[in-house]
Amino acid sequence: MEIDPAGRFVFLTRYACQIAVWARSAEWDVTRSQRDRLALACRLCLLEYPSLNSQTSGDTGYRLVLNSFTEQYGVPVRVRNKAITWAGALLLFEVDTEETLGDGSTRTPLGDVESLLPAADAVGADQPMPEVTP
Repeated sequence: MEIDPAGRFVFLTRYACQIAVWARSAEWDVTRSQRDRLALACRLCLLEYPSLNSQTSGDTGYRLVLNSFTEQYGVPVRVRNKAITWAGALLLFEVDTEETLGDGSTRTPLGDVESLLPAADAVGADQPMPEVTP
């Protein structure tokens, strides 16, 4: 965790992501070829735009961790009693980002508190909720 110039906490976060690609056709070879091409297109997009935004160059706050990228290819299967084959691929990768929570929370504050006083109210299944006075 770091602190930015405005004094806010900056959290360095790593997200695990996955993209699932599916292809279908009547022929085994066509299905496998379509799956491989779709996975290749996704891989090339991720490698060409590691900031995960094709419209913006430079730092977008997100960065693909290149050495975390893996691919898994499923075996093509035929749907029972149908002339359709399916094949899938899974692209797994991690993304680093810097996140800042303004004022320590993502929710807008409800108000200010001058002081906190302890109270001995019991709350439970057999206890009524304490009275709230505005």
